[in-house]
Amino acid sequence: MSREEIFAKLKEILIFADSRYEAVADRCTEATRVREDLGLSSAGMLYVMIAMEETFGTIFDDVTVNAFSTIGDIITWIQERAS
Repeated sequence: MSREEIFAKLKEILIFADSRYEAVADRCTEATRVREDLGLSSAGMLYVMIAMEETFGTIFDDVTVNAFSTIGDIITWIQERAS
């Protein structure tokens, strides 16, 4: 799966998690910071991680919710496990 495809699916997950993220998802880039720019709490990030596990068939058992600073970090992590 390409970075662009993963990025598009991540934006869908954010919007599904909370419809208020739709405007944010439209503006986010790989440099978007998970906590500062998206405002995801630890609980929100946990929900997003569960949705990513289901969507991408990955398991986040070797990382914590604080392991990702940016959307790009998440995309890279998913790509490394999908290869």
